[in-house]
Amino acid sequence: CTICNVNYVIDITVAGTDGIAFEKGEYTFDYNTKVHTINTTKEVMISGTTKREKIVVAKDVSAKIIFKGVSIDVSAIGDACAFKIEDKSTGNVTITLADDTENKLKSGSKCAGLQKNGNYISETQGKLTIQGGIKGTGTLEASGNSGGAGIGGGEYCQASNITINGGKVTATGSVGGAGIGGGDWGKGSYITINGGKVTATGGTGLSGGGAGIGGGFDSAGSNITISGGTVKATGGHQGAGIGGGYYAIGSNIIINGGSVKATAGNYANAIGGGSGKDAVTPTLADKTTPVYLLEIANKN
Repeated sequence: CTICNVNYVIDITVAGTDGIAFEKGEYTFDYNTKVHTINTTKEVMISGTTKREKIVVAKDVSAKIIFKGVSIDVSAIGDACAFKIEDKSTGNVTITLADDTENKLKSGSKCAGLQKNGNYISETQGKLTIQGGIKGTGTLEASGNSGGAGIGGGEYCQASNITINGGKVTATGSVGGAGIGGGDWGKGSYITINGGKVTATGGTGLSGGGAGIGGGFDSAGSNITISGGTVKATGGHQGAGIGGGYYAIGSNIIINGGSVKATAGNYANAIGGGSGKDAVTPTLADKTTPVYLLEIANKN
């Protein structure tokens, strides 16, 4: 149940769309932890600005969420995730960026901006989908902290089954976290971009960094597919633009649409492995070389 405190004014609004009311247990707010918990498959709209409240999607819940001007910055709070899907959830979570809105998620230490920890389950389970509205003009900025990915895993955590279909998405990893994918020391896999404007930047730690899209520091990035949109992926120090983090491989990378610019961190490959590992020539489904690469930039 919701723990009440009459002196506390809630910053973030979580409401059912079209006036649909929540049943008991479908949504709670804990005044002590300042956590909004979503436990319903009904469509939910989130808006408002806070530096203290967090959003959690309960384990195994297939939530449908609309971001309509939400800004959560809990970067000053240790181990606080701005938005978190419970670890290893089998639920399919869809986030829609409402047209003409700006949405920002900035987490505390060791957390991803939009956190989704867990390994790959299947194509139909445990999937995070981010999409735009009708016009595709909504934006999302997600920033990890102290080892967290921008979108994906927290520190030491892998992330998988992430799809972006539209909107303008900017994901920035911290320390060794990927922009989109694994956290510091976490693998990133089964990441798909079908549309939108996506900018993903890996974080940099003392020894090396994460990939723009793929694995975190010392962690592989695999099964990455880009089929549309405009994608800019930049690795952290010694991390691939798309593929593996520092000293880790990148594999099964397919580019069959869109416009892609991949930039490596120092000594790494733009597409493929981080420093010390091999480059990968991305292929189409028929194993031919794609023509959609706008630019590949290797730094040595």
